Amino acid sequence: MLKHKFLIGKVDNIHESFERFKMYFNWKTDSYLCDDQIIINSSKLKNHVKDLNAQELNMIYDSNSFDVQLYSYAEYLFQQQGSQIFGINKFQ
Repeated sequence: MLKHKFLIGKVDNIHESFERFKMYFNWKTDSYLCDDQIIINSSKLKNHVKDLNAQELNMIYDSNSFDVQLYSYAEYLFQQQGSQIFGINKFQ
């Protein structure tokens, strides 16, 4: 379903994601709604991970293993969509 029905965007690639959305949906805007707010919120989340020890991280991973698998697949699709649909190749 994710492969065939969704255009993947990523917060850690927010500008590239919005450029893809603009291209795909033929948006004519040069600004991004909530762009700065998304970046601020994601950086706050990353700071809390530093405070966790290995056992705590493993417990979180175990209880969210399906989410981690889904996220990994979405990252893969983000790369695939970039090269197939938008002609973006990160390895050039």
